Amino acid sequence: MTAPNQLLLDLISPLPTLDDRQLRQWANGKTVMISSTMADLQSEREAVAQTIADFGAIPRYFERFSSPGNPAQVYHPEVSRADVYLFIAGERYGQPDPVDPQRRSATHIEYDTAYQAFKPVLAYNKTGVIRETSMTDLVGVLEGRHTVSRFQGLEDLKAAVREGLKTLAEAQSTTWVKLGDSVFPVTHISFAEREGNDWEPQQQRQPITMTANLRDPQIIQSLGRTFHSRTLTLPLKVLDADEVVFTEESAGRFDVTQKIKLVARPAQTQVQTIIPISNGESGEEQLAVAMDSLLFGITPASKSQGGHSFLRPLRPVAPRLDALYRQLSAHHRDAELFVPMAELLLTDRLLRGTAQDPAPLTQITQLVVSPVIDSRMFIRVQGVHHQQNYGGPFQIAREGLIDFRGQEPRGIDSW
Repeated sequence: MTAPNQLLLDLISPLPTLDDRQLRQWANGKTVMISSTMADLQSEREAVAQTIADFGAIPRYFERFSSPGNPAQVYHPEVSRADVYLFIAGERYGQPDPVDPQRRSATHIEYDTAYQAFKPVLAYNKTGVIRETSMTDLVGVLEGRHTVSRFQGLEDLKAAVREGLKTLAEAQSTTWVKLGDSVFPVTHISFAEREGNDWEPQQQRQPITMTANLRDPQIIQSLGRTFHSRTLTLPLKVLDADEVVFTEESAGRFDVTQKIKLVARPAQTQVQTIIPISNGESGEEQLAVAMDSLLFGITPASKSQGGHSFLRPLRPVAPRLDALYRQLSAHHRDAELFVPMAELLLTDRLLRGTAQDPAPLTQITQLVVSPVIDSRMFIRVQGVHHQQNYGGPFQIAREGLIDFRGQEPRGIDSW
């Protein structure tokens, strides 16, 4: 088996900039939970709520809830339902909750709830105040996990909140692609009409044009090489690309864009063989074995004699995701780049496969990836396995924590 090439990850090119209309479109329907002590930060809370509303999202904070009473009964469920968690640190820590075993304040519990639920966290630290010791300790925890913006007055805070929401919107709205061994962001993808017979999928062809704003010389050099055919991975989809043409258009020294034109066709994939009933296992049970070994590094007990599955477990993805996270962290880009890159590379692994390490799925219907928290990440996958010769389709849904701890380090290769 030939060793796979090292992936080239674009860590230099800027993310596409969204205009006001696009930002409001991203924010529409999203809720932002404002969390802080109230007595010392009332003006800040009101200012942040107005900034969030002006941005187009929905602010949620305790003063506006219709139900009075214990914050633990009202506020913490709201944290779980929010799309974004926003923390403001001031002077006070808050009263310890008498029923909490750790004696945390309500604000501290709210933060831990958001953190453990893998919510995006925007954190803001008021400077020039005399802080209680417990709040100083909590701020230290946040600074070790997140980028914490500092502010003095209300105008500083409103500007920082808007910038934080803008950065989050652009990170979540960027489309990443993998072409050959290069992983990079694009600003736009256009699909021409598909050509070919619907009855013969392998004969179908579809011209695709991608526009990018690349600044990484290694990525540009790699894409500029002449190749007749390359693998292509888009969000939740794998294809093969022919007739790849890379051109640059310059409107000035610092205004260079790229066009990548290609003709896409259905990908040549290697998919795990699933038999409707084999060795006492149903197709769904066999598929669960494949997915659990790949995602979580475990092989569940089966119904077959001896308790062993018919399927050979797949190599787990945790070591490669760990290597991806470490590389991004070394460049201080993990907060904005890990989730989209992990989604893209997991799509490639779940759908493409090789003869030595086949893919478990033929279609992904949902893929949710969280940031890395304490060397773990949450993942949810829903998909379909369908092979023409062996029946199906078989449905699968799996979610849980991928744990990087104790994994043998591996490079970020072609998966």
